[in-house]
Amino acid sequence: MQRRRIKQTGGQPAPCGKASQTSGFSLIQFQPAGCNGSRTCAAIWNEQNHVHLASPLLRKRAGVLDPQPFIKKFPDAVDMVDAFERSMEWLDSVCYGAQATAQVQQACEAEPEWGLSCTRYDASDLTLGMDGLGQALVPDAALIEEVARQCLAQTIKRLLKEDANFKSGQMDLLEADTDIGDVATVYLSNGRSIRVSLLEKIPRTDVIQCGILAMDRMSQADANWQHALLVMPGLNAEQPIFMGKSVTICSLEFELIRTALLALVSEDA
Repeated sequence: MQRRRIKQTGGQPAPCGKASQTSGFSLIQFQPAGCNGSRTCAAIWNEQNHVHLASPLLRKRAGVLDPQPFIKKFPDAVDMVDAFERSMEWLDSVCYGAQATAQVQQACEAEPEWGLSCTRYDASDLTLGMDGLGQALVPDAALIEEVARQCLAQTIKRLLKEDANFKSGQMDLLEADTDIGDVATVYLSNGRSIRVSLLEKIPRTDVIQCGILAMDRMSQADANWQHALLVMPGLNAEQPIFMGKSVTICSLEFELIRTALLALVSEDA
């Protein structure tokens, strides 16, 4: 039996249709194991004897789950991205077999190990709206350094693990250094080694200068990488910036990081 695909929403997942056809609007909360408190992660509703599920945290790019929305919503549970994905896959299967949201609530109560709970939405939180589910996530430029660092590291981890273009790629995480911003060294299947750095709050006028400094670092005797990928959260650039063959600059956007790595894996070392 084929499952319906979970709807991925960038904003408020408001079900549409006539009142007689749509009802039972409920919110789904996820509580990561070992963490105090839960946060709303999805919405479900009845429509014509089917239960529909939508979540702004399940954004897939080229078949790979973008971990950044989850990390921004649950910054204290970075290592729970995989667990969240498995829980939502279970929820999707429950919704597929249900005819009313009450059945989904019963399933969540019967199997608490998935960390999910379901509550009927009564629109009493007029300020937050759907318990904050419809609110925009924190912009990349406003992320605190550790959250931005985790968004970057987890993005590369997912790409190397799930995107066939990066098969056999590996990543060594580095200790945080606020002065340099190094996050990891990535080793691609073509033998190329890449030093990935996170540079926050860089004025547009200083972007190229950062690239020149990265080139200077690579000329030092202790530099054991062949390319530098500089990631600047909030950078206003629709495509990665390639400075020769040794430096690439992009924003924290999942698709731009993937595009930058694709360009490097397609080149000979």
